[in-house]
Amino acid sequence: NSLVSINEASQILGVSEATLRMWTDEGQVPVFITPGGHRRYPLVELKRFIASRQKVLSVNDLVQKLAATSPGYKEIARCRLKPGWYRHLSPENNEQLLHIGQSLFSLMLDFLKNPSQREQIVHSARIKGQEFGSLLARLGLSLTDSVEAFIYNRSYALDFITNLMTSNVVQNKKVFKVLPLITHMMDEVLVSLVSSHQAASKSEGLNKNGMSKN
Repeated sequence: NSLVSINEASQILGVSEATLRMWTDEGQVPVFITPGGHRRYPLVELKRFIASRQKVLSVNDLVQKLAATSPGYKEIARCRLKPGWYRHLSPENNEQLLHIGQSLFSLMLDFLKNPSQREQIVHSARIKGQEFGSLLARLGLSLTDSVEAFIYNRSYALDFITNLMTSNVVQNKKVFKVLPLITHMMDEVLVSLVSSHQAASKSEGLNKNGMSKN
């Protein structure tokens, strides 16, 4: 039975030596202590430990994990989505932005759950982007701040998916294709947001100029 040092074992597991020591002290990873007090890890036990921690992440798993967080989206958003200008919004406007953010989150779930309807879902997402852009323009936000608002609203779900995909799991091939597809959908939303914001800002400017001439 081959034995390796704590340095070699930590590299095999992809964790720091401190983490490996903690797992060892908790009894999760068997270890052999030499007469000199050095830790030596059986390779067979390390392989067994890796296998026990691996889980195949499917698209359905991804949907379920995202759906589980959906009810708490607003509370999470209130904690996370706080650029400086948020403090100047009325409670009603703040609620409108949170509602749009939650709608985008729901569209991501629909996109994952219904592959055959993705074209229609992307269309709905574009419309949501137009609503987002128009609202932000009416609130007087600059285009830069409006793009920041969108990024804050989409970051939660995308970060969540990315963290799942880069955690200590084995993903099937379909999961690898999910993130770029969702990112593309959200890019479509952003384009719609920018276009709508520009149109609303231009219209607002024309109205003001017309009023000033009168």
